[in-house]
Amino acid sequence: MKALSIMQPWASLIVGGPLSPGVKPIENRTWRPPARMIGERFAIHASKKLDLESFAELVHDELIEGFQRSWWPYAKPKEFPTSAVIGVATLVRVFVGEPGWMEPRDYPADMPDDCKRWYGGPVGFELRHVVRIEPVPCRGALGFWTLPDDVELAVRRQVSPIADLIARSSIGAGLRDIEERGIDAHLADIEKEMG
Repeated sequence: MKALSIMQPWASLIVGGPLSPGVKPIENRTWRPPARMIGERFAIHASKKLDLESFAELVHDELIEGFQRSWWPYAKPKEFPTSAVIGVATLVRVFVGEPGWMEPRDYPADMPDDCKRWYGGPVGFELRHVVRIEPVPCRGALGFWTLPDDVELAVRRQVSPIADLIARSSIGAGLRDIEERGIDAHLADIEKEMG
């Protein structure tokens, strides 16, 4: 299984934590992934280094417009796992282009709205079917890299076929909706659909 190392808090904002589900469906890079990675599931590795500047800017709402403190997956920066695989995701699409930093922003064509808040370009990996796992300690590397056999086995044991199926299904979409908007709003939508 391939892996991608991502600094905290970004890695946990993708996969979530005990206090919040993942809210960041895009990973920004300066390089395009290999074409063979599109449609592939890969491990998300929380790198050893923390992006302390981004922690501070997020806390003061200076980095991501509309950032909500309820999105923090952990209470304190020191609680964010590092040097470990913390989840898996599927790379579904790649966007290329510089976002305009003055309003209105010029986003790449067909970019989903939930990606726009997080897109910084010049390349964005759209991530879906994200599953958070208990951290599996592991050293990281640059670019996409291959997990050691023992780490891959530990990751795959946590990402069971049932959890994987749920994450990719409409059930998973419903669970994400409940996490994001609450059970009452989700049930109200179902009642409206049923008439």
